[in-house]
Amino acid sequence: MSLIMVAVTVVQVIIGYTTDGIAQDEWLQIAVSFFTALIVYLVPNVPQYPWIKTAAGGALVLLNGLIQFVEGGVTTEEWYMLAVAVLGFFGLIAAPKTKTPID
Repeated sequence: MSLIMVAVTVVQVIIGYTTDGIAQDEWLQIAVSFFTALIVYLVPNVPQYPWIKTAAGGALVLLNGLIQFVEGGVTTEEWYMLAVAVLGFFGLIAAPKTKTPID
């Protein structure tokens, strides 16, 4: 599951570099995506809450979008980055969940 979010972060960096460079607010988006991947990896598998990793990832994807709206609008490049983050979230939902908790 966390590999999906690592891929999201990498794609966002590629989008930033291949368009007009990475602006300050786009670095925030990339940082949130990085921490989304880290949290999805670190949050233990809790058998009684199998949805917790997806919920944590979804909350940070939402934060990723809010950054742009608060920052003063969303450019085309930022829409692409948000679309990749949302697709990553759907990937989290679709990814198989393991039943083994971390000790």
